[in-house]
Amino acid sequence: FQDAEKSPVKDSPEFQAMLTPQRDKYVLEQYYEIVTRDVAAPGKAEIEAKFQEVAQYLRTPDLISFSALVYPRDQEARARAAVQKLRQGDPLLWLEFAPSQAAADTNIRYIPPTELLDAAKPAPRPEWSDLFRLARGMQEGEISDAVPAATAGGYGVVRVVDRQPPRAMTLQEATPELEKLLRQNAKDGVIEQTLVAQRKKMGVQVFPDRLQSSAAEPAPGTTTS
Repeated sequence: FQDAEKSPVKDSPEFQAMLTPQRDKYVLEQYYEIVTRDVAAPGKAEIEAKFQEVAQYLRTPDLISFSALVYPRDQEARARAAVQKLRQGDPLLWLEFAPSQAAADTNIRYIPPTELLDAAKPAPRPEWSDLFRLARGMQEGEISDAVPAATAGGYGVVRVVDRQPPRAMTLQEATPELEKLLRQNAKDGVIEQTLVAQRKKMGVQVFPDRLQSSAAEPAPGTTTS
């Protein structure tokens, strides 16, 4: 990197042209931080009013906690036998059986119960992807079939430990996001007022219709189909 930094590349017009927008963006962001630093946090009444306005759209995510056993690819029969035993036994049998399987055979991997995971997001670990995909279609307490889990590297058996379906958010749960939203709206208002004042001071006029038509025009040298 030091050799590259000493090369004439950084002084080339192409590099400077690429760098200028990033520099300008940084300067503007810092300026906006300065002009909005005195924006107060929204009050309780403002948050409650916003909550009443958007409450119907505020939902908790679909949350899942799962545990799993992963058997080697050549132990499909053993994995299926484990499923049969678990389904015929006490609902809490998993808590003893699953860890003991991994303790008795180091080729078997035991995944302890995960934290509650958002079903709409990817698995937090890539090797869990197939197992988490399987858990999404299951209910709390359910034990899956022994299925190939490529990302886990073997046959996976999944147990859903906890399942919390989506529900309406409470005011307390929604408050952090509503505070962030309202504060950002207030900042945007201050920024717009600052821009209007600067345009007026410098005699700048903005014609939105012309901006829209200009944006719709193809760049020079390009063709439209």
